[in-house]
Amino acid sequence: MKGLFGDLQTMPIEETIVYLGKQKASGTLNLERGWIRKQLRLQKGTIVNASSNDPREFLGQFLINLGYITEEQFHRAYETQKQTKIFLGRILIMTGAVTEEMVLSVLNLKMRETLFETFLWEDGSFAFLPERAQATLSELKLSAPMLEIYADGKQRKEQWKTIRQLLPSTDIQFRVSKKNFAEIPSKTSLDARIVQLAEENHSIAEMALQLHATDFFLFQHIYALVKAGILSPKTKETSSLNHSEEEEASSSKSLLQRAHSCLKEGELREASLLAKRAHARTPTAETLALSQSTESHLLQELRDKWLEQKRTPVLTIPVEQIKQLMLTAPERYLLSRVDGKRSLSAIIHVSPLREVEAIIFFEHFWEKGWVKFLQSESADSSTKKTHPSLPPP
Repeated sequence: MKGLFGDLQTMPIEETIVYLGKQKASGTLNLERGWIRKQLRLQKGTIVNASSNDPREFLGQFLINLGYITEEQFHRAYETQKQTKIFLGRILIMTGAVTEEMVLSVLNLKMRETLFETFLWEDGSFAFLPERAQATLSELKLSAPMLEIYADGKQRKEQWKTIRQLLPSTDIQFRVSKKNFAEIPSKTSLDARIVQLAEENHSIAEMALQLHATDFFLFQHIYALVKAGILSPKTKETSSLNHSEEEEASSSKSLLQRAHSCLKEGELREASLLAKRAHARTPTAETLALSQSTESHLLQELRDKWLEQKRTPVLTIPVEQIKQLMLTAPERYLLSRVDGKRSLSAIIHVSPLREVEAIIFFEHFWEKGWVKFLQSESADSSTKKTHPSLPPP
């Protein structure tokens, strides 16, 4: 079988899946949309491995969402993984946090969810590179037949349309009527955790971060709770976004020119922002390449500035004051993780947010004076210095 390349506007993902499934293809399927990149390994029309650079689709996030491990257990396993390079799932099994059966079950779920999410993509590209099968399917512990994925994915796509008609925004908050529960769920169940967050006036966007959940998985549960009368959306006045005349008048070409200019001058933050706007307005290979390149350079700069040395963020304002701040869902989530014990690196890597975005948020917190940092002299030192008013060296 020859390689297969194209974009999802001319050949939707459903057609690609059916074709590869019927051909019993073996090889690697790469999928890209904006900054998201996914890779699936196929053997005879069956997925046997899947990876994604979307933090919400990492194994640890699924394990937290399903209630198998806590964020603290994830953090400890992550720190061990950095030192030993052992697979995260293996570390969690070795420490007794989960069983091998749990990890295999979640990995199978993760493989399917990685591809299911692409059914909602309206644009993007794919590339299939064929190769010989490395093992028989009976020898593999992980497998997800492409044609089975297709059938489930088509059904999910229709469900998503229905769900979003009822829940069109991630900003929605809910009223709670526990009396409508036919049977009170376990406190550790996902439904119980959703209801608790709803009682605390969290929006869907905030729930997704708190629960480390992918969009469909969370919306599906909330939809069922709304239909059962347990949750009811609060009405909220919406206002249209206001864009400056300058931004509205800017063409994709002028945005690109400004992005290149900022990149030459070393203004990586502005260059990355402009490149993203250009790509959002008129997606092309050029805008995508520039957006990825500027973000890559920006991420390295931010890592050098904030993560090169071990730093522990500490709140400089009362928790009660945080509740009164006008914060986005990611901002509120990250600030809620600042306890003076977890390092900046640990908070960022346990979070379901992209690393570059999380670091920028913390930089913003520091600039606002909401946090300061305790900095270790070295990785092994217990002595810490506080730098509340100076930027990281």
